[in-house]
Amino acid sequence: MESVESCVTNKPERKQHRFNLRLTSAQKALVEYAARVSGVSASVFMLEAAVRSAEDVVARQNRFVLPAGQWAEFVARLDQPARPIRETKALKDVGAKREPLGGG
Repeated sequence: MESVESCVTNKPERKQHRFNLRLTSAQKALVEYAARVSGVSASVFMLEAAVRSAEDVVARQNRFVLPAGQWAEFVARLDQPARPIRETKALKDVGAKREPLGGG
């Protein structure tokens, strides 16, 4: 599967994958009309709309905005030393007891 990053680099690549869609007559007519008004084919119109929507969804997963006061509090908490977590320490102890890979 292609990575999200490579999808947005605009690097030319041969298109070899397909999506098959089922639409109602009204949906098909709307897409075809919008594509015609935009001066592109229905395929190009749908691809651009789908990619734009996918980029928005991914951006919402990787980015968030806070008001200034909440941002300052968030950053202050990030700057605090990490508090110990019992389960993490237990995992670290287990890892320390394992032999390194390769038997060395």
